[in-house]
Parts: sequence; structure tokens; C-alpha cells
Amino acid sequence: MKSDNAIRNGTSIFVGIIVAIAAFVRGALLLPLLLVACSVWGLYVLHHLRGSLTAVPKKKAKAPRRAKFVVPDIEDEPLSDILLLHVNQRVTAALRTAGSNITWEWATKDPLAIVKEGGRCLIRVHGLDGFESAEVVLDKQAHLRCELINTVPLRPNPTTASPEKPRIPAETPPLPDPRKVCQYGKPTPAERR
Repeated sequence: MKSDNAIRNGTSIFVGIIVAIAAFVRGALLLPLLLVACSVWGLYVLHHLRGSLTAVPKKKAKAPRRAKFVVPDIEDEPLSDILLLHVNQRVTAALRTAGSNITWEWATKDPLAIVKEGGRCLIRVHGLDGFESAEVVLDKQAHLRCELINTVPLRPNPTTASPEKPRIPAETPPLPDPRKVCQYGKPTPAERR
């Protein structure tokens, strides 16, 4: 603010000097006096601007890198339960993006080991058509990834009432004789005759 007032005052003085020079000086001396007045005023403005530039904040230094997240050893039962509940909430929030009526349960015997050490495990998903399970991936930096898995049987269930029959066409074309066909399907010299 102080430099702004000084520049305004300097500008009003500069205009007064220019008007006085233009009113009282004529001839060859007019142009050099105007150039000197402009130069002096420019140096005055630069001097005040240079003083205000130090107040401009410099570029911030790079933030220090984060230390890797390490899950502390949790031996106390209430703390391990709280950690497991927290991960349960994160998994539920990730699954709720696919549907609002989804419930799930751990398919592993010790989910706390996966939560503490990181790794992959399956969960059973209920209430989402077409998906029966999901894979939950936790790494050591506490990143969570949840992917739905669609399971498809490789062969039909023998207990179903109407087993599907394989789709085989009524007539199958005869297979080519490998002795008569050369590489790339070109006829052999015997077939050309």
C-alpha cells in the first residue's frame, strides 16, 4: 500500500513536470527535457516497485515426501476389532457403488491377518444379481481395491431337471485328408494332375 501511494504521488508530480516543460520550453530543448523527465520518473517507479517485490511470496518448497504407512502391531483385542470394523466399512462403501442393498461376509478364516499384512481375499456378496463374490485387495499402505467376480460353471449341474445338450450340427462336413493338403492349404502335386 505504501508503494502504491508513493507511485500515485510520483505520477501526479510527473504529470505536473511534463505540463510545465510543455508550457514554458520551446524549440530544440523541449524533446531532451521530456526524455529526461520520463527517465527520472521511470527510475522512481522501478525503485518503488523493486522494494515491493520482496514482499511477493516466493515459490513454495516441495513438500516433504510422506513416510510409508505401516500398520502397527495390534495385540489388544478392542483395537484389532476397531481396525477390522474400519476395513469392513471401507469394503461396504466400495460395494455400495454397485448397488444399495448389498450385504457381504468374509470368505476367509482370519480377515484380520489380511487387514494387518495386506493381501487378497474373497468375500461372498449377497443382493447383487449376477455376482456371488468379490475380491478384496489390501496393500501395506492401506489402499483398498474391491472387484466383483462373476462365476460361471464350466459344466452343467447334474442335479438340474433338464440338462443342456451340446449343440452339434446334424451333419458335420468331412475333415480334409492331411496327406492330400500341403502347407497353407495348397494342393499337392498329385492333386494338380
